Amino acid sequence: MLLELRRIYFHISKRRKIQFGLLILLAIFTSLLEVVSLGAVMPFIGILTQPQEVFNSEYLQWPILILKIETPEELIFPITLAFGSTALLAGIFRTLLLRTGISLSNLTGADLSKDIYEKTLYQPYYVHLRRSSSEIISGLTQKVRSVTSVIESFVNVITSLFLLIAILFTLFFVDPLIATISILTFGISYGLIAIKTKNILNSNSEIVANLQTKVIQNLQEGLGSIREVLLGSTQGIFTDSYNNKMRSLLKATGD
Repeated sequence: MLLELRRIYFHISKRRKIQFGLLILLAIFTSLLEVVSLGAVMPFIGILTQPQEVFNSEYLQWPILILKIETPEELIFPITLAFGSTALLAGIFRTLLLRTGISLSNLTGADLSKDIYEKTLYQPYYVHLRRSSSEIISGLTQKVRSVTSVIESFVNVITSLFLLIAILFTLFFVDPLIATISILTFGISYGLIAIKTKNILNSNSEIVANLQTKVIQNLQEGLGSIREVLLGSTQGIFTDSYNNKMRSLLKATGD
């Protein structure tokens, strides 16, 4: 997968590469907000359960002096406000990060589709004679969409990785043992899943690519020769052929 992504990267425009770089910066900033949001949980819970201990905490002495707070009860509202604000802000940026990643992936897919179509139109005539139109249409539509899905998945993995690092950093700060156990448990689990599904995904990707072309070809043959289909009453043949190919395509996509 990494090899395919590397090939795709060289065909992405400079503008999109800059936008992907800005997306990474947005992911880092969102991760920092997550750390702040998670860090605000402990004072919030503490001020509700042990207000005196939180009030005497050395980490809160400077805001207590600035706000001129004299009792633990007066500290409840500022801490609640800070916790709610950071949680809300982190949620807003997390949503923004998700929407931006999806939008950028779709724009990149559209760019690739346009480039493929443009290069196809500039090919010599003898190349068009030897090339199947169904293969071209499939490449411009379904296969480009598959590439877009791969880009979108990779972007989600990268952005989620920054959030994961931020969460693990906070866990290490709170309890290193729990953080270590969590890393080992999830790391081993996802590693085993990746090893088990790698060959299946590679096999299915080839099946999907071939079936996408065959589905388009079936549609072209049926609709392109509709006169012969009507005269020969062969609708059932084309319908059954299309149904079998479509079922196989959806099965390979879902496995």
